[in-house]
Amino acid sequence: MAKKPEDKNQDQPQEEPQGLIFHFGPVGGGAIGEGALGEPGEIKPTSSGLRSVGTASYEVERYYRASLDFERSKAGNIDKTRQLLLGELLLPMEEINNSIAEYLPRFNLTELKVLSAIQRFIDEQYKPGVDGLEVIFSPQEFFSYCGLQKNSKGSYSGKQKEEYLKTLRDLASSTHKIIQQQSVYTPNKKGKPTLKYLTYRLITPILNLVEADFIESDTKEEAQEVLERALSGQELPQRKRTTRYKVRPEPIMYRLLDKLYVRKSISQYEEIRALHPGEKPKESTQAFLDFIQTLDISPLPIGRKTLAERMNLFTYIQQRKTTLINGRINEALEDALKTRYILRYQEEPTGLLKIYLNPERCSRYAEKLKRAEKEEA
Repeated sequence: MAKKPEDKNQDQPQEEPQGLIFHFGPVGGGAIGEGALGEPGEIKPTSSGLRSVGTASYEVERYYRASLDFERSKAGNIDKTRQLLLGELLLPMEEINNSIAEYLPRFNLTELKVLSAIQRFIDEQYKPGVDGLEVIFSPQEFFSYCGLQKNSKGSYSGKQKEEYLKTLRDLASSTHKIIQQQSVYTPNKKGKPTLKYLTYRLITPILNLVEADFIESDTKEEAQEVLERALSGQELPQRKRTTRYKVRPEPIMYRLLDKLYVRKSISQYEEIRALHPGEKPKESTQAFLDFIQTLDISPLPIGRKTLAERMNLFTYIQQRKTTLINGRINEALEDALKTRYILRYQEEPTGLLKIYLNPERCSRYAEKLKRAEKEEA
């Protein structure tokens, strides 16, 4: 294993990657840049409904709320899953280890970006206490929220559009298995709150998708032609055509979104891509960023093996590719430094990593610090 410097420190503010402008179009309302910017750490709504937060290192950061439950489900917790599987299947340990990956959601980069887009729509359209949430959006809004960039003609690449639409449809038709465990307080017979532990398993597509096309016709003859095309499965005319997607997400994607959430930057994927021009982005780096944003502890003490599990590097773990695992971990740490999701990290002689989170970009940790300040005041 290549020896890393003992302490990687990046306390000084870094410049944004040059030569690339992050631009995301809003759903209705004004442009992304509109709306007052707050003081460092202050949250302000923009005219588009998208939230922003002023920081010291980033003049302003646009973000959305993502369900804490769903974000936690992305991080591979091999120990908890192993315990659940042992009790459920009564298999030998070696078979359990080989079955772990089946019980953990492992999304590729395109799937992660599509899910991020859906999470943004959920945040905008979510109302506390409402069951059976449905979000509705147009193709243009969907492509914009997925981070697609328009070409010089002002349109999206046809190949990219097909890729992202196919991914959306696949997520709505593919079964995913998510296992989680949480503590809850429920009233006993005397009405006194009692701590219970809830374990649940979700085996279902995490999205339900409905696609609808509306075509307006000026004459009865045109309407009849459109009807015949629709019945025969032919391509429908683009003129005066309106397409809408309606997605019903599983409750894990929005449960208690107003109370238990992670504040995620809309530019997270683009920032990492800008650090490695011409290279295919790595899901493991995004998994690392998603994982640390669910935490409220800093410094985070964690071993490389555990971190590899949280980064969903199970294939490399099973194949015992230690060099590749360390390379992915080191790259994720360096990228997190450059984008200031972490302030520094150090590796002790025992191999234990200590990772110092940046509260400006890790909202769970920032909220914990705020609570501590209020208690001390």
